[in-house]
This record gives sequence, structure tokens and C-alpha cells, in this order.
Amino acid sequence: MKDTIKRLQADSKIQPVDIIDGPIGKGERYIHSQDVKLLEKLESEDWVPRVSLLSPFDNLICDRTRTKLLFNFDYTTEIYTPRQKRKYGYYVLPILHGDKLIGRLDPFMDRRKGKLLIKAVHAERKAPTEESVAVEIRDTVEQLSEFLGAKEVEFSSKVPRHWRSQLR
Repeated sequence: MKDTIKRLQADSKIQPVDIIDGPIGKGERYIHSQDVKLLEKLESEDWVPRVSLLSPFDNLICDRTRTKLLFNFDYTTEIYTPRQKRKYGYYVLPILHGDKLIGRLDPFMDRRKGKLLIKAVHAERKAPTEESVAVEIRDTVEQLSEFLGAKEVEFSSKVPRHWRSQLR
């Protein structure tokens, strides 16, 4: 590992960064050289958080232990879990807002009816409650709907109270 890190640094593929504080502790870590500008942009006032829906297989959450450590987000894919034992749903998409995982969304595409049904939306304990966040979630679901070719989106009543006005 040490030889590989030295080679990647010598080839300017990675650069060391010093972590001052965080869930994985202090110390030197490495960042891909192409991502240095992104890191600098995050530290500037140009960065605006946005909402994204993540696949259950997204690299951000595929290492469940790391995800729990970094984001305090306990995620389990429930596709193979019997229906009565599922906590969140069949194919739940984590909701990323900026650099925080704020919730989960359980979508179902009814191809026969051309409808994207959102069976449930779950907010994490410290999720933002602002209406603007709910609007962003709604807009992101609309983008998913367009991608899937749905003619309409329908939200069930299983939506957190503070987001309900925008997610119906």
C-alpha cells in the first residue's frame, strides 16, 4: 500500500490532505488530484448544496460501515428482506442534501399506468425541515420521473409532516 501511494503521488494522481477533525479522526488522507478544485470550491461561497437521490449501490453508501461512520446513516438494502420485515421499503433511495444524508425514498414505477408512485418518504432525525428542501426533493423526484418516462408522480401519505405540503 505504501509503495502504491508513493507511486500515485509521484505520478500526480493523488495529493495528501490534512484532516483537522472529523468522524474518521485527524491525520493525512489522500484526494484524487482532479478533485482538488472541487474541494476548493466546497470551501468557497460558490458551492450550493443540492438534493440527489442515490442508488442503493452508489459508491457513497456501498461501504455500509464507512457510511455509518462518516454520515451516521445506517443503510441496508431491503430488496431481499421479506416484506413484513422491511423497515423502509423494497428499493429505497437515500436522499443526499449537500453533504448530508437526510432521508430515504421508496419509489415504485408502475409502467402499465405510466406512474411513479412514491410509497414512502422517511426523514432522518436531524433532517432540515425547510420548505425549500421539500421543494428540492419534489423537483428531484420529478427529474427521476422524467428519466423513467412516467406521465405523473403520486406521493402516498407516508411523508414527513414538515415536507408534506410540497410532497403530495
